[in-house]
Amino acid sequence: MTRQTFFEISKTLRPFLMRKDTVMRSAIPVEERVAIGVYFLANRSCYCTIALVFQKGTSTVASIVVEVCLAIEHTLLKKEVHISDFSKMTAATSKLGFPHCQGMIDGTHVAITAPKLQGPAYFNRKSFHSVLLQAACDGDSVFFSILTGHSGVNHDAHVFRSSQVFQRMEQGTLIPGNPMFHYAGVSIPPLILGDGAYPLCKWLMKPYAVPRNEIESHYNKVFNHSRNIVERAFGRLKQGSGDFLLEWRLTLRT
Repeated sequence: MTRQTFFEISKTLRPFLMRKDTVMRSAIPVEERVAIGVYFLANRSCYCTIALVFQKGTSTVASIVVEVCLAIEHTLLKKEVHISDFSKMTAATSKLGFPHCQGMIDGTHVAITAPKLQGPAYFNRKSFHSVLLQAACDGDSVFFSILTGHSGVNHDAHVFRSSQVFQRMEQGTLIPGNPMFHYAGVSIPPLILGDGAYPLCKWLMKPYAVPRNEIESHYNKVFNHSRNIVERAFGRLKQGSGDFLLEWRLTLRT
């Protein structure tokens, strides 16, 4: 996260996070509240650890995290994560060989501290505790659908079928007007690319498990080149999370 982005977020959330000074103590600045909240979201630290980092009480950190998360949900989520102009969404993937493709979808495991009473329910096949983050992005790596909270034990297909992007694509309401692409007498709805873990739908394309000829092999090559966009987007997202601690320290000290 850059310094500019940090202050833009703080400015947007200020009306929801500003607190008045009291006779007993001065209010914690909005920028520090945002730093605490984003630090919690970007790392796997417990409240006690964050309290030591920011030199605040554990209960204070816990309440600030809740306030920041709620403020982000009510102000930034709908503003920043949404369907943009469909022609712009499909431009990048059309150049790669998938016309009328609005984006790619994938899931990634976000490691968590094992819950005391439900640890086994979050222990995934990769041998660590996690929740699943499912996200879809367009050809420019801009996320337009995000779903998290499911246990890491769940299969990607199960999470996918319970998501709004699946339900709205089935109903044809995710893209305004549900524009069709007509080719060889076939009407093709807006497409999404997913890997082999996802179910094949009339609007979701997946690779051939075992290509039988050169055409299918070429399809897989183009498909993988296009779908990897969402994996690279996840990589940048995780890299940004790892760089956050140093960035906020520099921000608050200058």
